[in-house]
Amino acid sequence: MNSNRISARPSIRRHPSDFVSLKSNVRRKLMHEFGDAVPIALIRRAVDEAELTAEASGFPQLFFPVLAAEQVERVSRLMLPATAEGGSRRLFSAA
Repeated sequence: MNSNRISARPSIRRHPSDFVSLKSNVRRKLMHEFGDAVPIALIRRAVDEAELTAEASGFPQLFFPVLAAEQVERVSRLMLPATAEGGSRRLFSAA
């Protein structure tokens, strides 16, 4: 077996410092953008969930920033007050 063979599936664990830096930068930008509307703990959780999804994709560094932004945007929308035409919005509604 050739030990120089490149794996077809990238991994966050293979280059942890690169991903840690990426995750930190993305989290900081999302906290800056959404920090007034979304509690920091929820932003961190959304970013962590995006990390897991990105890792499962096989291309974590490519998909992570977009997945993290989508997760935080979703939480932000759920945090909005109820609309005038009706009903309260629940933080953990089925999405």
